[in-house]
Amino acid sequence: MVSEGTAKLLGQLLRVIRDLFHYRHAAILLADEAGKYLFLQASLGYRGRAGRNRPIAIGKEGVTGWVAAHRKPLLVSDVRRDPRYLRGIAHGRSEIAVPLVMGKQLIGVLDVESEKVNAFPRRDLRVLSLFASHAAVAIENARLYQECKEAKDRLQKLIESSSDAITTADNRGRLVFWSKGAEAIFGYKASEVLGQSATPFYAKGREEARRIMGQLYRKGQLKNVEVDYVGKDGRKIFASLSASLLRDERGEVAGSLGIIRDTTEFRVLSQQLLQSERLATIGQLSTQIAHEIMNPLSAIKMNLRILSKREGLSANDRRRLEIANFEIDHLQKILQDIFDYSRALQLTLSHEDLNEVLEKSLLMVHDRLEEKQITVTKRFGRKLPRIPVDLVRMMRVFTNLLINAIQAVAQEGQVTVTTELLRSGQERSVRVTLDDNGKGIAPAERTSIFEPFYTTRRDDTGLGLTIVKKIVEQHNGRIEVESQEGQGTRFIVVLPLGAKG
Repeated sequence: MVSEGTAKLLGQLLRVIRDLFHYRHAAILLADEAGKYLFLQASLGYRGRAGRNRPIAIGKEGVTGWVAAHRKPLLVSDVRRDPRYLRGIAHGRSEIAVPLVMGKQLIGVLDVESEKVNAFPRRDLRVLSLFASHAAVAIENARLYQECKEAKDRLQKLIESSSDAITTADNRGRLVFWSKGAEAIFGYKASEVLGQSATPFYAKGREEARRIMGQLYRKGQLKNVEVDYVGKDGRKIFASLSASLLRDERGEVAGSLGIIRDTTEFRVLSQQLLQSERLATIGQLSTQIAHEIMNPLSAIKMNLRILSKREGLSANDRRRLEIANFEIDHLQKILQDIFDYSRALQLTLSHEDLNEVLEKSLLMVHDRLEEKQITVTKRFGRKLPRIPVDLVRMMRVFTNLLINAIQAVAQEGQVTVTTELLRSGQERSVRVTLDDNGKGIAPAERTSIFEPFYTTRRDDTGLGLTIVKKIVEQHNGRIEVESQEGQGTRFIVVLPLGAKG
């Protein structure tokens, strides 16, 4: 089937023939791509298209088949005397057919019939042949236009459906094309960036842009080069860039084409996997060391207790034994943290009121709060639903966060504990917020505080917040931190109403 545009052109050509020559029956048959068959594509005056509703084998049947095979015009004054004739109109008597040829390419055949014998003079053959040469060019141009249009449409759909950013820039680095994928990745609409330099999108600025373009000019193309970009919201974008130079008809560089694939998620997942593997190795090694230390440490503690019960010890000796016992307790706490970090948690769930859990946790740190004369403000939500939690471990979460707050604030500092019920569609959860007015956390430290063994205090293992995060996530919850240096810190714990053990 021909395109709508080609079909319209064929109809116009037949109407011109009718108006110029007053032919009543005319048809245009086009050859298939293999050049084996002719197919009727347009006609005038054919009722039911007798003999024309099937393909005609070129060179094997019909006057039109002979014309197509020999690429010569043919006038048949009386079709009853020509065995090649295939009936077209009901009472056909004369037929004239001319090939539609452009260069060496067969386009098709222009065919005219009449119900009269000797209906066409010889000069019609010459005039129709001249007309056919121009018609062939017009038909082929229409075909090429349609093919180009279809190719353009397919390319446009491919570009629009691609999740990658597809961009082009002129030889001065100004953007001239910005795909839908680019809009999604970078956050800028095409209208915001076209005509602008591409340099500001490079995370490392002008030097990085020059380095990339230098490589492109030297090599002619780049494949899967890792580049860091910056989006509209300032978000860093890890990407893979493939690029090539665009050249004009003289072979001179006219610009560049870039295909940018957002690999941020993949990069983050890869880093998380490497981190997990590293932490797993550290955890395994730490557990083995902790086991080796725990047994002799228990023996030392037992013997120190026996020694402390002996009579006749001086006050100085007893003080040394107390220090030794204190340090052993400290070591055992460190070892217990390592065990808790390394082992998978098995939760023992019970339905608890988080307000009551927080009250118990505050009681656990009561002496520390009094020692620093810290004011605690409780803003507990009323009638919170009970949620499934491991009571012991959840108390550890809140106790640990409270101890961090106590250590962060100055004498007579302030700590605020808030609980509230959250609703998001069909999902419900309880949010616990712990605020302090302490020294805050530096931005560089904020991203690392939940990592194992990270600490800014010399007497800490750096596992406290790691274990806190592990417990919260085991409850299908999440923990976040917000802080500004000199203004305090906020820890946010969100727990769903349906945690899993």
